[in-house]
Amino acid sequence: MESIRHRAETIVSNQNAKMELVVKMRAAARERTVILQRMILLDDPFQRDEEYLRFNHYGAEFANARITYIKNDLSKIEKNLLEKQGNISKVAVPLQNKVVDLVAADEMEQARSLLTDEAVPLQDQVLATLTELHEFNQ
Repeated sequence: MESIRHRAETIVSNQNAKMELVVKMRAAARERTVILQRMILLDDPFQRDEEYLRFNHYGAEFANARITYIKNDLSKIEKNLLEKQGNISKVAVPLQNKVVDLVAADEMEQARSLLTDEAVPLQDQVLATLTELHEFNQ
């Protein structure tokens, strides 16, 4: 009985840890989009630089949470969802970086257009995939 109880506690603990990592990924992804929107609205280049540092911080936070998640024993569904998210992010992240470059060049209209027309819809797909992953873990 002790062995079964210990195994059950381990499973619950692992599931809770994975859910926490998904929550971190979702929050970081969402925050990056908000930061990009804020950067477009700011006139002060120093404030934009501060936001850029935050943008990178949340990118690292997302990556660290994802790497930690992948180190777990994953089901086929989890692997598929993470692969789907990764494929979307391979397109979304370069677009986000292009938005940052356009903001740095004071090309705000182009940055706004790229963000709203392409980057945000892709980020929404990333968030939807992470929501699927979260729901699977629940």
